[in-house]
This record gives sequence, C-alpha cells and structure tokens, in this order.
Amino acid sequence: MSYIKYWKKTTNVFLFVLSFLFKLKPKIVVHEANPSILSLPLVFFFCKISRAKFVLWGHGYNRNSIFNPSRYFKSYVRLLYLRLADAVIFYDYTTMIFFRKYLDSNKLFVAQNTIDTKKLTSIAKEFDIIGKNRIKKEIGFTADFNIIFIGRLLFEKDPFSALKIFEKVKNKFKGQTINLHFIGDGPARNHLIEYIKKNNLGSEVKLYGAIYDDIKIGKLLYGSDLVINPGYVGLNVNQSFCFNIPVFTFSQSASGPFHSPEVEYLKDGETGFFAEPYDYNELAEKIINYLKSTILQENLKSNIKFMVENVITIDNMLKGFTDCFEYLLVK
Repeated sequence: MSYIKYWKKTTNVFLFVLSFLFKLKPKIVVHEANPSILSLPLVFFFCKISRAKFVLWGHGYNRNSIFNPSRYFKSYVRLLYLRLADAVIFYDYTTMIFFRKYLDSNKLFVAQNTIDTKKLTSIAKEFDIIGKNRIKKEIGFTADFNIIFIGRLLFEKDPFSALKIFEKVKNKFKGQTINLHFIGDGPARNHLIEYIKKNNLGSEVKLYGAIYDDIKIGKLLYGSDLVINPGYVGLNVNQSFCFNIPVFTFSQSASGPFHSPEVEYLKDGETGFFAEPYDYNELAEKIINYLKSTILQENLKSNIKFMVENVITIDNMLKGFTDCFEYLLVK
C-alpha cells in the first residue's frame, strides 16, 4: 500500500487505502486508533457510506502525556474518534476499564497484545533438554549470576539506570561474580561504553548489539537470572516470560517511566518486581533478595509459567477480535 509520510514518527502518514476498501467491500474495517494517521477520517466516512462497521484498535491514548479531553485538544480528538467507532479494541484491560467512564462499555474489547509465545516457549523447552549449565557455557556466561537488559538502547529505556543499579547489586555479592548483559543497539550505546570505561566495568558488563535471531536471544535470556529494564517496558516482558525470566523495573509516575500496555502482565512480587520511580536502592535490594532466595525464584517462575500458558497467548489475543466481530455482526 502506498503512503505519504509527513513527519518523523512512523504513524505520521497518509495511507492511500480507499481504493482497496472500495474493491474489497468489507463488512468490518479495523483501523489503528491514532489520529496522526491523516487518512483515518476518510476511512471513517467510507464505513458510513458503505455501512461497514468501523473498529478502532490500539493503545487508546498516548501514555507519555495526560489524557484530558476537556483540557487538551489531542485528547479531545482521540476521544471523538473512539466515540464515533462502532467498537474499540484495546491492548489491555487497564485501558479498557479507564475508558468505561467515557464510552459505552458494551462496545469495548481487549485483545491482549503479545508475541508468538508458542514458538518461543518451544525453543525454551529445547533448552531445558540441553540444560542451563550447557547453554551458559555455549554463550560464554561464566559469572555466578547474570542480569540482562533487552531492548533498544534509547535514553527513554534508561540503560544507565541499569548500570547504576548493577553497581549497587554487585557490591553485595562478595566472593560471587555477577555480570550485566545488554541486548540492543541505539543512540545511547556510545554513552554506555564511555560510562563502562570510566567506571572500570569492562570485565563485568557485556554489550551484544542488536540481535534478531530468536534462538540467540533465547539463549541469552535462558542463561540469565532476571531482566532489568528501568525505562519503559513493552513486549520485552512477554519475551522474557517465555524463557521463564522475571522482569524488574520502576513503577510509572507522572514523570515516567511511561510503560506500554504489556506492563499489565508484570505483577509485583508474582512475575517480577516494581520499585518506586528511580529509587535505585529499592530496586537493587529487590534484585538482591531475589537472587538470594531459591523459594522466591521458584514461586515467580511458577507464576510466570502460568502467565505464559494462560494469559499472554496468541489465542487470547485473537479472541479479543472474534468477540468484537461477533458483537458487531449480530448488532
């Protein structure tokens, strides 16, 4: 499909979609719930003319800003589109509940955003057969404990906080070694390298760059004890859980970090841990307690397994769409 990009963000586009719609004559049209896609009003009018059902799907609002339709024009426009839609599908239940005060709850649905968990858990099961020690040897993990950061090295992801927390954690393990691993690349990489050199962390911190191979990423996650992502978390939560690894991060506040909807799967003390925003000491203490407690590790791994098998599945995501379509077709 051809399009015109009018600004920097990936959603700052105009999509030439009308010819496809007139050709296909769909009964239901699902469109991303983002007003920055300038072709959105044309799609809405097509649905009105053709009597197709108009469905919006997405985050619901920008988590980096306050949603207040009576005060902010952007919020007003978002809410206007959501009200015009015949149905709305959100990524998470938290957002759906939030919008019940603005919209008819009957037309609200959830398709929990996820990845191909079946594929990743099948890889993890193959690793179980091989054994964790052998996997660690294959990927060069020699430390007693391994912490991993996964995601693009963006300043919003706050990889520097991961380094600072790591320094606090490693000082508590006298006689035992602990390493921090970074999967990802981005504009913060060179700054990270400077910090690592300045603080003599070169033997304890490893940077792997961007990796797109599921098996390579899987081995690094499988060989680790936990994931630390101090900045905003998203689908890396799902990815980590597929290899039975808990996630540690900061709670969201008005000043950040601004988590994506997938943070809903991160249950404090059950599938991972939250600390108060930017409280390095608290998050370091939670990591230390986790690494020292085999009982806590077993409990979290059991909860994570349940989450992967019963909640963050592709089937559950698809059910959100099928429930929505059934509602529209009998309406």
